[in-house]
Amino acid sequence: MNFNKSFTLEQLAAYLANPDTQRPFARYREELLEPEPAFTTEEAARLIEIVRMDIPQYSKFSVGKLLVDLSWASSHLEGNTYTQLDTQVLIEYGKINKDKPAEDAAMILNHKKAIEYMVSNVALSEKNVRMIHKALSDNSMAPESRHFLEQDKCGMIRSYTPSGLYIAGSSYMPPQAEDRSFGYIDKEFGKLIASAGALPDAVNKSFFVMTRIPYLQAFYDANKRTSRISCNIPLIEDGLSPLSFVDFEKRRYLEGMIAFYELGDERLAKNAYLDAYLASAFRYLPFGEDAKFALSAERDKHLAAARRYVVAGVREAEPVWLRIK
Repeated sequence: MNFNKSFTLEQLAAYLANPDTQRPFARYREELLEPEPAFTTEEAARLIEIVRMDIPQYSKFSVGKLLVDLSWASSHLEGNTYTQLDTQVLIEYGKINKDKPAEDAAMILNHKKAIEYMVSNVALSEKNVRMIHKALSDNSMAPESRHFLEQDKCGMIRSYTPSGLYIAGSSYMPPQAEDRSFGYIDKEFGKLIASAGALPDAVNKSFFVMTRIPYLQAFYDANKRTSRISCNIPLIEDGLSPLSFVDFEKRRYLEGMIAFYELGDERLAKNAYLDAYLASAFRYLPFGEDAKFALSAERDKHLAAARRYVVAGVREAEPVWLRIK
């Protein structure tokens, strides 16, 4: 796992408490695109043991639920004002909330298109990630919105950034195309996809995609949105529960990403990913009725126990969240 040896977790928190203007400028580091697993072999195996769906393909129910959950959660992380219920009504019935900005409905519907493409094209490739970005960044329904791109930039790897490319709230500056050799970002994007594919399991592939696409900033915009949809590809391809991002706390998500951007440290992002993925899996796995009620009644206790099992290999005799295979 990549981590900065100069910082304890407490020191990381103190570092992030400073305004980005008081944190040192951070450059892009090519070595962070090397296929380095964040989860150990044992951690990944135990997590996969919990989240495996054991069904040949996702049911219509699971896909329908994912469309609502992931569209809402990913959009919410972008500041979208649609509620989960607004999102369900829009996706299932096509009803726009007229009291909310039009660009918010556009973002939800773009997510729907991207997720539908993803579940129909379950392979981690440059083409598929670019097609996911194309759907997410399309400005057809909200031409004036800052959240979307003109058609000639949708699905396209950036080759210039005339006004500079910065990440709000961070001292990290992604590689600027003008200061690099021709085709540099395109080449690094190819390396990113190849490195993800070289990792040993679906969990590490998923985490790598979630963190590295925004790190490289391969596209002109919508990089984090693209990473949140694309990181589900390895999970679905391997028959694992999806990661809906409903349980990703916005603060933990951003702190984890910024710590990785600026310090190359994956610890905060890994912890947030693990907690959110377990919580997401508890809702998607085909548990029986009694298990569902037990998990709901004492959710935090069961999540903590599942986390201990993944991290330390310690578990109770017959945990309700570890289904008999």
